[in-house]
Amino acid sequence: MLTTHRHRVALALTLALTSCTPAPAPAPALKRADEPPAVHARTEEESVRRLLAVTGAERLGQQIMDATANQLRATPNLPPGFIDAFLKTARTDELVELLVPLYVKHLDQDTVEAAIAFYESPHGRALQGAQPLLLQESMQLGERWGREQAARALQELERR
Repeated sequence: MLTTHRHRVALALTLALTSCTPAPAPAPALKRADEPPAVHARTEEESVRRLLAVTGAERLGQQIMDATANQLRATPNLPPGFIDAFLKTARTDELVELLVPLYVKHLDQDTVEAAIAFYESPHGRALQGAQPLLLQESMQLGERWGREQAARALQELERR
């Protein structure tokens, strides 16, 4: 019975997380192997951590966690106290550490440093300030759009 609960929880969590995160279009890697590396005051990892800090990655990660918890609340048969345990044990700093190698893999340090400079500028801070609302409203629009698409698909099936 506990294994069934674990499977349900894992499935619910997977579905919730995938519905919160938009699937990005594949983009070419911006890592330039043909140029010698520039000299920087920070290591690549330090630069990426700085970029994640100035972009508010942990704050946005917390917002995604809260949205995931809200979606999980609608999941039937979750063990009592699961949502509270999920929110208590999930750590956004772990997410940041998982992201660092991805950024290092796909972005060269010049790009990361330029992004840091942008996010530390007035325009970058304005964008950063708007991101939580953009994410929240985008998720709401995405959910509504998804329901509309599902309704269209059902209508199409009914016509057959």
